[in-house]
Amino acid sequence: MQSILQYRRFGNLAEEQLATDPEKGLGSRKPSLKCKKHFPANDSGSKASVAGDEVSMVSSQDTSPNSRRPRETYEDEKVSINPSADPLNRSVTTEAGGEDTSNVSKTVPVGFEPENDPMNPRDWSFGKRLMVTIVVSFMGVIVGWSSSIDSGIIPQYAEEFGVSEVVASLPTGLFLVGFGTGAVMSGPFSETVGRNPIYIITLIVFMLLLVGAGLAQNLAGQLVSRTLAGIFAATPLACAGGTIADVWTPEEQVFTFPIYAIISFSGPVLGPVVGGWIGQSNLSWRWTEWVTLIGAGIILVTVILFQPETYAPILLKWKAIHLRRVTGDDRYRAEIELRQTSLPARLLLAMYRPVVMLFQEPTIFLFSLYLTVAYIIIFTFFTGYEFIYEGIYGLTQGETALCFLGLAIGLLLCIPLIPLNAKLRSRDITRTKETDPAGKAPPESRLYWATIGAPALPISMFWMAWTARVGIPFWSTLAASVLTAFGMLCIFITCYQYLIDTYGTYAASALSSLTLMRYLVSGAMIEVSIPFYKNMGVPYTLTILGCISAVLVPIPYVFYNSIMLFPTLVVTAAFAGGTLALPTGDDAPFLKVVSSTEAIVGNSIWNATVGASVVKPIYYQGKEIVGDAKGQYYSYVDQTESFNFSNATIVDSDDDFIDVQFTTSEGEQHWVIYRNQHGAYQYFINKALPSPLGEWRSVSRLDNATFTNGHTTYRQGALPELSEIESGEKVQDETWELSDGSYITKYDWSDFINSAKAWGVYGDGIGCWYIHPSKEYINGDHLKQELMLHRESSSGDTVLLNMIHGLHFLTGEEHEFAEGRVWGPWLWYLNNGSVEDANAKYDEEVQSWPYNFPNADIEAGHHQRASSVSGVITLSDGRAASGASVMLGDNESSQLPAEQGVNYYYRTTADSDGNFSFENVRAATYALYAWAGNNSDIGDVSTNLTANGIEISESTSAIELGEYTWDTQNRTKIWQIGTLDRLACSFKNGCSGYHHGLSDESPADIEYTINSSETSDWSYVQTAEGTWQVKFELSDNPASDAVAILSTSLAGYSSGVNIEITAQGGNVTVGELSDLTNDPSVYRSSTFCGLHRYEEFEVPAGTLVKGSNTIEFTVTKTSQWHGFMWNSILLEWS
Repeated sequence: MQSILQYRRFGNLAEEQLATDPEKGLGSRKPSLKCKKHFPANDSGSKASVAGDEVSMVSSQDTSPNSRRPRETYEDEKVSINPSADPLNRSVTTEAGGEDTSNVSKTVPVGFEPENDPMNPRDWSFGKRLMVTIVVSFMGVIVGWSSSIDSGIIPQYAEEFGVSEVVASLPTGLFLVGFGTGAVMSGPFSETVGRNPIYIITLIVFMLLLVGAGLAQNLAGQLVSRTLAGIFAATPLACAGGTIADVWTPEEQVFTFPIYAIISFSGPVLGPVVGGWIGQSNLSWRWTEWVTLIGAGIILVTVILFQPETYAPILLKWKAIHLRRVTGDDRYRAEIELRQTSLPARLLLAMYRPVVMLFQEPTIFLFSLYLTVAYIIIFTFFTGYEFIYEGIYGLTQGETALCFLGLAIGLLLCIPLIPLNAKLRSRDITRTKETDPAGKAPPESRLYWATIGAPALPISMFWMAWTARVGIPFWSTLAASVLTAFGMLCIFITCYQYLIDTYGTYAASALSSLTLMRYLVSGAMIEVSIPFYKNMGVPYTLTILGCISAVLVPIPYVFYNSIMLFPTLVVTAAFAGGTLALPTGDDAPFLKVVSSTEAIVGNSIWNATVGASVVKPIYYQGKEIVGDAKGQYYSYVDQTESFNFSNATIVDSDDDFIDVQFTTSEGEQHWVIYRNQHGAYQYFINKALPSPLGEWRSVSRLDNATFTNGHTTYRQGALPELSEIESGEKVQDETWELSDGSYITKYDWSDFINSAKAWGVYGDGIGCWYIHPSKEYINGDHLKQELMLHRESSSGDTVLLNMIHGLHFLTGEEHEFAEGRVWGPWLWYLNNGSVEDANAKYDEEVQSWPYNFPNADIEAGHHQRASSVSGVITLSDGRAASGASVMLGDNESSQLPAEQGVNYYYRTTADSDGNFSFENVRAATYALYAWAGNNSDIGDVSTNLTANGIEISESTSAIELGEYTWDTQNRTKIWQIGTLDRLACSFKNGCSGYHHGLSDESPADIEYTINSSETSDWSYVQTAEGTWQVKFELSDNPASDAVAILSTSLAGYSSGVNIEITAQGGNVTVGELSDLTNDPSVYRSSTFCGLHRYEEFEVPAGTLVKGSNTIEFTVTKTSQWHGFMWNSILLEWS
């Protein structure tokens, strides 16, 4: 009921926020691009425009949806969004006027408001949040009560069913086993569908099973009912920590979580008290179930009527639903709605995660072990108190039950520690902010409870063990039990708060792991405890428990000292079940996990602090290289710093390296770090990237005073200063005209990514580079161009780009990536700034490819390769395909090779005999593509070769594909300008690098004469309105029915331009080039190519005559820096 009302209130709040501010509904997750919003013309014909403000994103220091800290944005391209009737169908136009589909946002992420958002649980009133805490606390009371109440009626239970007391203790033991099992499911389920549905459903089923247990007429029925009841009773303890994290900030949890712990822990302490008196009374032992049922019913009604939903991802989903309803814009999406896996798959993963975390996370395992021992002590008391107080002191069953109140007093003694711990925590926060204003105190500051209370547990055991005897009043053992509960609660609070701080949004899963272990073992120990007490006696049984707890006492002190007293201590930990052989020594690579959102990786040469989404700071040979810049991060279009890791683990290692995996909702980021290595190998394994997806990349934004220069294949030297950019006039996206008429544009720092060696930025004695020894995971063909680096125009950061899947010079083609798809490994390389060294390092890495990682367990396909694949191509006219560009690409694809990007790709050039060879090809099915390549001997061939169904299997020997025949056109060439290699290199200014404004040198009119003019007389690009004529002579009269074929091959094309093709002085219309697919190559500085387009036009019979002829190419529509980049023009007789 409360959740339904809450959902309706969200609708009203969403409408109010939109009415106040149309962008307010986006909260802190507004679109990250700075843009101008152009509104439709008003009645008078004028247009209104509003400049968009910079929006803030969730802080990299706190990745929860409740975070309120601002985050910088990254401006890639400045765009204007033209609204259409359909908000999902919006064209994006660059300021230069060309259509650009590469940055169209498919979703608008929804977040909470930065401050005072009534939808945000952490912004609710103090009273409302306190009520939520009290409700979940009393849910803990009732299920804890149920876990222990049956221990008070063991004699009566044994008598009714005619079994031993060991068997009679099974209801309690199996309930605990069920409790541990249910925790694995209930906690993670709450992270999928929300807290309240899980609370309500499990409470209802729990109550029904209590009815079954109370009415059971045989032992089997009772035991089954109790076991299942335990499974469904696990929810409050498994999810309560998550609920508290939902509504209270980490600082507030210093007060609220101990309150929850004290209240909820009273349940298992008070259960035996009530059970013991029911057993001694005239009531049936079945009243233990009825009393629990009544309490559970009261709690259920309270939850339904008063408990609101608190899980932020679900609340944001509600908000997104209402925003879509109110605006009609289906782009509004909460993060939880962007998951690509199905609900059953997510739930299966949610159940699997706590088990994996238990055995792969040493922190969880150690704290689970510690709390398990504490629980063994408490739950063996349920049966052991009979031997102590009835056996030694002769108390009745009811009086023995009252002795559990000593434990309750111990719980209350923890109350004075709450303000003390709060003061210590506040001190740690202050110290942290002195060095890092945006930082958070480490989770180790949660250890104060255990450091105070840990010794109490073994002391109380030894005290009780050797004073529980006739002649020493039982008050002594009661005093010891006070100390027992005090110590146990201190350990409990530490374990829970530490894991909540460390694992954040997935706290419920971490706590499920904790619950799983302690309840399974405690349940088993219930059955062992009776024979243990009988055979060993009270003193030795308690002494053994005391010794075990004493061995574990150092755990909180070790964790505290390693981080709080020695914050620079490097901690290497094997997170894969403890089976890894980790490097050792001063120069060993390391991982130091600071918290759930921060880790430090590196070696003796460099180290980097990996925040939730941004890597910063980075130290190289003692120098910090990020400074005030943003740092290194992954992002996809419209979502800067998109990837927020929740777990850092070492998944592979030997004596020389570690493979560190940072888990995000989108996939796995890996850093492979070697001993004495200058940098790290990086790769990414897809799990749930948004689909379809265009551009995505990793970015290194570095200190602009340190990295002043850049290097690509075509440009090397000083990057522009920010002051230069600010002094210029912006003329199109990321392009400025200076006072002397020259231009600055980031696109001048572009390159052919699939053939580039090392590219990077450098300064005095330092350099940072990306090196890809293989380009198999990069989209596009040989001629794929990409932006490689630039000066960021708003902050001045030096930006080094790693365009993993880039579209800066293509059509904006998006792809859907399969789960498990791998990008990398590439090398992020640091050196002394030497370009020669970086290129030499590239050559060295090429020789080492493929690497011996990722290992087969992580990504088997990485090693399933053919050592080489080769073949030969011959043209149908008998010539060898000398110099042809050859590529293994997508099988049965309708896309051009340049646009492909979903799989893996291999590119080479055929030799003079048409032979080609690819090395280290992944096993898969491919298509073979070939076309006339750069500097080839077949530049007159207008056709392409495509052969589908190329099966490549794993092989250590060479695979021979055989010979392919490439069909060519059987035509007679009249003349040709340029070569059909998809490049503009043959022409004036063609292939002269990246120079914005160079197209202005192309004349409006050209007269080109075949056999007289040079190819270089034809300009590489035609952008101005005017006519380019081709004049030629025919020595013979053509046949009356002779039709000529005019083939136009464009290396690039800008939308919004038009060429009319005519013949003989405009008297004959041949055709038109217009409305082709846009690519940004012309207006983004390229003099090489963009997306290749080939068209054929018929020149009608009778048009061409003996003697003088002309073909005209007239630009009738264009705009500045937009036009046609030529590759070749070919005239043939059909």
